[in-house]
Amino acid sequence: MTSRTKSGGVIFAVLLCIISAMAGVYFLSMLFTYFNTGADTADIYHADAVYFDKAKPAVSWISDDLNVEGEINPYVRKDIENAYAQSMRALNLSQSLDENIALKEHFTVPLLKKIKSQLDTTHLLDYTKVNLSHTLQLHFISLDKSVVSFTDVSSIVKKKINEEYIDVLEAYHVNMTLVDGRWRIDALENTAPIEVEQERNIPKVNQEIISQVGINYYPTATPWRTFWTEYELDTIEQDFVLIKELGFKNVRFFIPFEVFGGGVIDLTMIEKMDHLVQTAALNKINLIPTLFDFPIGYELDKYPMYDRQLEFLLKRYDKAESIVLWDLKNEPNLDFEYLGKEPTMQWLAFIIDRARTYSSKPITLGWSDAQYADIFCDQLDVISFHFYKDPSDLSDLINAVKDACTKPIIVSEYGLSTYSGIWPGGFSEEEQYAYHKEVYDVLRTSGVGVMPWCLYDYEVSPSSVFGWKPWVKAKQKNFGVLTTNAHPKKVMDVYYR
Repeated sequence: MTSRTKSGGVIFAVLLCIISAMAGVYFLSMLFTYFNTGADTADIYHADAVYFDKAKPAVSWISDDLNVEGEINPYVRKDIENAYAQSMRALNLSQSLDENIALKEHFTVPLLKKIKSQLDTTHLLDYTKVNLSHTLQLHFISLDKSVVSFTDVSSIVKKKINEEYIDVLEAYHVNMTLVDGRWRIDALENTAPIEVEQERNIPKVNQEIISQVGINYYPTATPWRTFWTEYELDTIEQDFVLIKELGFKNVRFFIPFEVFGGGVIDLTMIEKMDHLVQTAALNKINLIPTLFDFPIGYELDKYPMYDRQLEFLLKRYDKAESIVLWDLKNEPNLDFEYLGKEPTMQWLAFIIDRARTYSSKPITLGWSDAQYADIFCDQLDVISFHFYKDPSDLSDLINAVKDACTKPIIVSEYGLSTYSGIWPGGFSEEEQYAYHKEVYDVLRTSGVGVMPWCLYDYEVSPSSVFGWKPWVKAKQKNFGVLTTNAHPKKVMDVYYR
């Protein structure tokens, strides 16, 4: 470790006191603001078309009833399914919050009165429900296209009652009427569901590709959230040529959930993603996209948003040869503390299951520590964990993971920072080299995939990612195997062949 003088320690102590005092003032001000600010529940849930579009579940149609004559205009069918999905969404939110959330826009007056009478105004239960999919069969549509009858034969539903999560299938007979240009439900009755089989892919894992030496990647000038918002084609192309020259075969990168549009994909981001995938293919570099970076929480009503983004990305790139593995979530165990372990685990199980229906490519989760690596072992194709500990412990950890889960393994992050400044926690380039060399040798001997963190040093380490503590933020800038001007550090002697 880099030595520190006594004067440096005094400076650090003084700065720490000042920063702690500032943080205390900031916390108290935010606390005061929180308890003196109100918000309408309907505003929080954005009960409007944009919100409902983002939260749309998967909707499909099976063959129409034999009584339906002729072809139905696909735009009319789309209007019906959108209105129905939004109506069920409004119903679920209203029942969860025990208040009217846009119900009058989605239900006729007689049914609206019945729904309002059934709201649990006593709040005896903490109740949440979300319809994750609808499978519809059309029975009747009037000649003027103003009355429709259909059955939602199989709706995948997830409920949370107090602390218990419940997965069920439901089905409904539905009548809708077009009034003033808006479809509203005027009859909704439960019926027996029909289980609709969904094919789940079981991919083959190419062990040779998985065990290759790769690198985690952001451009040096635009790391983390700015990678996609300030994406530059020339930079990506130059960096991938450099990555190839350095001998790295795999590249792991990150897709922030909201930057890519949340539940409604931002097509400008897809154009950038297309370019990155094509650039990797030209340079014969394999990609490991890591999804859902910076999630927005794991409440049930947000599941459809995640599902729509997952479906779009996995289906669009299922034939892209350069993508060899989907990392569905970076360090999900870190969400246990802040978002709750059970909500996180429920969400992960959902995302893994949906990924199986959308892509034929292998999937993994990038756990922050080997102790979590056996979670979902049976459902994943590759086991991935990160390592920032003493290299002498790594061999035993890998053996323990192999004993718990007989799947290919990648250590998808490891490294040491060469930060040098007033804050503690930095190391010299020689110490970084020694650390990487020891970890690399263990990984190669164990036949495990190698992915150091990361290609570049960075000029910034944003507070939105690493918090306000400057001693934490400072070292995050200098984990790279290259400097900010692309000059190789000594650590590259480990990898450059």
